[in-house]
Amino acid sequence: MRYFAEIAYKGTCFSGWQIQQNAISVQSELQKALSMLLKQPIEITGSGRTDAGVHAYSQIAHFDTKEAIDEQLLIHRMARYPLADIALKRIWAVKEDSHARFSAISRAYIFRIVFHKDPFLSEQAWFITKVPCSSLMNSAAQLLYGEHDFSSFCKEGSDTPHHLCKIHRAEWVKISDYELQFHVEANRFLRGMVRALVGSLLEVGFHKMSLGEFRKIFESLKKTTAPLAPPHGLYLSKVVYPDSIFLNI
Repeated sequence: MRYFAEIAYKGTCFSGWQIQQNAISVQSELQKALSMLLKQPIEITGSGRTDAGVHAYSQIAHFDTKEAIDEQLLIHRMARYPLADIALKRIWAVKEDSHARFSAISRAYIFRIVFHKDPFLSEQAWFITKVPCSSLMNSAAQLLYGEHDFSSFCKEGSDTPHHLCKIHRAEWVKISDYELQFHVEANRFLRGMVRALVGSLLEVGFHKMSLGEFRKIFESLKKTTAPLAPPHGLYLSKVVYPDSIFLNI
């Protein structure tokens, strides 16, 4: 049987999602927990990688079992498992050929910025002292909509065959006088893309880069020199799949 699992995690203490030698990852810790609880070797595949320090409100991963499982019982047992920074939220039975990464039709991220120092948010949001102009940043973000080559906002060394992404949403949202969030959704994302976009858009918001300069960088397909936003403000917030892959829905 194949299952999809929705997972939330605080990425602070992990080397990222993907298994790495001599490092603690979300994937490795989840596999250990599920293998022990289900009493069989379990391998999980995520919808995508998140870097060290990046969080997830909703990461999706698939795994296979020898026979059908009690989804709610497994969620209950995982809640009691000593894994404080990872939570198993939901489990769905899916068609055998469903894939957490390749079956996804869109993904969404949120980047959190706060303007007051809060020790309880020091690892969950980026604290900056100066408030940027969100209207200017939203004007620049409008240029991102549609399908484009995002080579300018991709980390060097990316092994993807192409850099085309289709953006459905790119918007700065004022949450309060003390918090601003960047919400972005696309069919796919490149390595480091959201953090590069946040860093560049903030350059516009701080009047260090004009809208024309932002457009020129975007269209040049040359890596932006704007600072990369830190990982601890970034959250994978949603992964969307076609309804047809789910069983019993």
